[in-house]
Amino acid sequence: MTVRIREADYVTAGGSVYPVRADMARGHLMIIASGGTMDLEPSFGDNLDPGDPNFSIVMYDPGPQDLTTNPGRVRQRLKDMVDEGADNQVIGVDGSTIWSDGSTVETMPAFALGNTVFYDTSNSNGAGRWIIGINGINGNRECTNPAVILFHELAHAFHNHGPGDPVTEEQEAIADENWLREALGLVPRDPDRREGGAGCPGGDCCIVATVACGSPYAPSVNRLRRLRDDVLRHSTLGARFFDELFREYYAFSVEIARILVRDAQARAQVEQWLVRPLVGILEVMKGYRLAPHDVKGLGGNLLALLRENPAATPEQARAACHLLEALAAGGAADEVADDNEATRRIRALLASWLPRSPHVIWGILGPLRIHGAASLRFADNTDAEAAGRWLTERIDAWLRTLPLHTLGELSPELIDEFAASLFAEEEARRALSRAWRERHARRDESIAPFEPWSLP
Repeated sequence: MTVRIREADYVTAGGSVYPVRADMARGHLMIIASGGTMDLEPSFGDNLDPGDPNFSIVMYDPGPQDLTTNPGRVRQRLKDMVDEGADNQVIGVDGSTIWSDGSTVETMPAFALGNTVFYDTSNSNGAGRWIIGINGINGNRECTNPAVILFHELAHAFHNHGPGDPVTEEQEAIADENWLREALGLVPRDPDRREGGAGCPGGDCCIVATVACGSPYAPSVNRLRRLRDDVLRHSTLGARFFDELFREYYAFSVEIARILVRDAQARAQVEQWLVRPLVGILEVMKGYRLAPHDVKGLGGNLLALLRENPAATPEQARAACHLLEALAAGGAADEVADDNEATRRIRALLASWLPRSPHVIWGILGPLRIHGAASLRFADNTDAEAAGRWLTERIDAWLRTLPLHTLGELSPELIDEFAASLFAEEEARRALSRAWRERHARRDESIAPFEPWSLP
């Protein structure tokens, strides 16, 4: 038949429910369809199955492939599965899934039953996974990621020897997996070693940043990944917040990534106006987390960041700030310099999704707007202490608008733990914890995460 993506939660014969993340499955299939590169054929996409609305049908025709290359082999394998008569089903589950035998995604990340593939889209709830590599380094443990795990299970479905020859089929699946691993720049897996487990963070990250920078291992993407793992995932509420941000983000980011892989100009714009400023300002803010009273040092880091991108004029920074405000409110934004059809489509997607995405607004747009406002205020200013005082006020105000009401039950202990994960100094963490507790006690969620500023 083809390859189909499960859209609705899956219920087993015994009544177990597997929560499904079709959006994540699309993103991982996109990585496979591009052969581990950023070269995606326009033919890749999916349409709702007219015979069964629980599924969408994958479309993919990359044309003739060079089968002497790993990207060519990966693309051809997916094309073979799209074209073959079997009904290949992809069921991407979330990190809360308990399999029908009682095991979790940490102990069993994926499996194939005939032509039906079940796999964990969450990368072991953010803990990451390792496999045994062939290079003999780090005890042979090497990181993997959900796209690679999915491709491994698709290989099982493709080869499908049945119950009679599991060893040969596993070796064939590992051989196929290694095509994608090598295309992604990962160490190949040892075909004779089946060991693996949770605990290898850094295997997944922002798909838009990955496409814009041209590689999942580009410096900016790795910096963003480290910021995520070093800060957000070190507390219970932080992990909950990241899960909510991730869920919102992947609802629209896969479609944005599909636009980006086909338009070099849009990729360059996203890298210049989103990825680099976001990574830079978050790293400066991380410095504030470690030393909140070093105002001059904080300001010096901010000024150094602004000097890294001298091409950004005050007019461009002002336009970027107004654009963020318009998109967060779901409104149409004015045309911006160097706009083209691809960026207009991206803006339309953002205007549609952002008003429904408070965690993305807070966690991504908030820091970007701080960067834009700083570019306006300190374009020609060398006063590090003034810049540090201004940034301190902005960060404090931003932290207090965190959308707490979405994070489930909140105890004082959880709030204290989250504040402690954000600040190294006792005084700063107590002040933030006190502000969050007061808001929670009042059930005050009237504070919007993104309100218009008076820009300089």
